[in-house]
Amino acid sequence: MGREGLLRMLDQARERSFDVVIVEALDRLSRDMEDLAGIHKRLSFLGIEIRAVHEGVVNTVLVGLRGLVGQLYREDNTHKVRRRQAGRVKQGLAGGGLTYGYDAVAGKSGERVVVEAEAQVIRRIFQEYVDGRTPREIAHDLNKERYHLRGGGHGMPQLLMAISRGVPAFCRTSFM
Repeated sequence: MGREGLLRMLDQARERSFDVVIVEALDRLSRDMEDLAGIHKRLSFLGIEIRAVHEGVVNTVLVGLRGLVGQLYREDNTHKVRRRQAGRVKQGLAGGGLTYGYDAVAGKSGERVVVEAEAQVIRRIFQEYVDGRTPREIAHDLNKERYHLRGGGHGMPQLLMAISRGVPAFCRTSFM
């Protein structure tokens, strides 16, 4: 889970603000078997019915069936996306969204150009890490110095986590 609207709905369910949840399809609640079963269990315990537009009142059998189908769909999509990303990377293109330190090349899908100001921050992060500083210490200093993410937000801890997930990509570029 983790979607704000869903969490708000579950909070309101505990407050007994409604007695029926109407969804287009069960995969609108979740495509994860465990989450969907948990949502159904919590709502059922509270006496709240789930109704799917084309299937009517939802029961345990339908939750199990739709939960399984939804999860298989999600897992299949994940494999397809990863396969496409791997193919793009093999072509020398970016596999996904914009990574801090790069910008898109207009009109050339998957091509990236180094943003030098951001690359300097990344070089600094790696050097300080190699010198023995912790990510928390590095993030604290960068926040104190008012470095920020694109869009103006301050979030160096999140940036450090994002960079740490992309370490191999950064090591294969001209950053170092």
